[in-house]
Amino acid sequence: MRRLLAFVTLLLAALTAACASAPERAATPAPSPGLRRVGVICDALALCPFESAPLYPPELLARVATEDPARAEVLARSEDAWAASSELVATLRGLLTEGGGRALVRVDDLADARWSPSTLAAVADGLVLWAPRGALSERAYATLRDYVARGGRLVVALGPWELFVPEVPYMTERLIASPTNIGPWLADLGVPVQEALVVDEVEHGEWTETAGLPPLARSSELLPVAHGLVDAPETPFSATPRVVMPLATVLATSRAVPDRDFVARCVARGASTARLGAPASPRSPMFAEMCLAALVTHPSGGGVLVVGSDLGLPPVTDGAIAGPARSDEPRTTAAADRVARAVAEAYYAFFDRLTVTRDTLRANLPLIRALFDWSAGR
Repeated sequence: MRRLLAFVTLLLAALTAACASAPERAATPAPSPGLRRVGVICDALALCPFESAPLYPPELLARVATEDPARAEVLARSEDAWAASSELVATLRGLLTEGGGRALVRVDDLADARWSPSTLAAVADGLVLWAPRGALSERAYATLRDYVARGGRLVVALGPWELFVPEVPYMTERLIASPTNIGPWLADLGVPVQEALVVDEVEHGEWTETAGLPPLARSSELLPVAHGLVDAPETPFSATPRVVMPLATVLATSRAVPDRDFVARCVARGASTARLGAPASPRSPMFAEMCLAALVTHPSGGGVLVVGSDLGLPPVTDGAIAGPARSDEPRTTAAADRVARAVAEAYYAFFDRLTVTRDTLRANLPLIRALFDWSAGR
């Protein structure tokens, strides 16, 4: 664990080097002239770069230390891992807010009745849902749809593939599909997500599928798929000549949308890409075109900008480390044991994934910040 924590320290330093100044831990901002508030949706195990509560209540740790010193040592090690992940969250928050004029606001529990298009607009100038790995409720999706229909802007960055790191040494890492349920909602808006992994033919040659799942390309540890994007105006991609996507999926624009007020079009296409899996044919009468990013517009002025990749910014949050095991603050030793096991199982894999995407994240920070700004109308 000490060796791993030392590695995490170096990783944090490398990420921080992408900024000209050190990140700051900022409180939720109040409205002010020139400051745009970007609401980050923290549901569905998506990116949530905000501070979390301690992993265990202090009174529980004190009791366990007296009753069971061996268990207390296990909990202390998982607390160290939790502290390292919290430091990482603070670093990433600093990277995202670097440059001024942009502040992040936490938005969670979208299924709660307190959220409506007007209350969302009151707390943030735009919304971002970044790399969701879990499920949103039907009510949450309905709220987001109404928010866009009333003039709000939403950025959705997909994390369609996850890196699976086996516990058995010498086994190859694998890519598995993320279990998020956002696909049908995007399809209703006119952007069906295709079952395909995008790769670069020049960088990676011909890939083969093993047991239905594509293996991770070990040659460069990164999957740059978009070279010389074909741009469309009014989106952040127009000022981005090259985007590095570590893992990306194919998007389509649909000719048949239930609500005809929503219009989808491609805004970014890779100049040299290949697709794995069995995506629908671009000649299908159901689809207009295939792309890496699509824009959905509404007559109200609202819109959804969908990117088929997390651009190297993984869904860093407390759920990425402890996952569903920490559904609430653990107050019993049995609950604490479950959380400690979850942290131990997820910690190494989480930082391994972040190591793979570190350089890609650094390269794409200007575009990521531009996407956040687009949501807030900048």
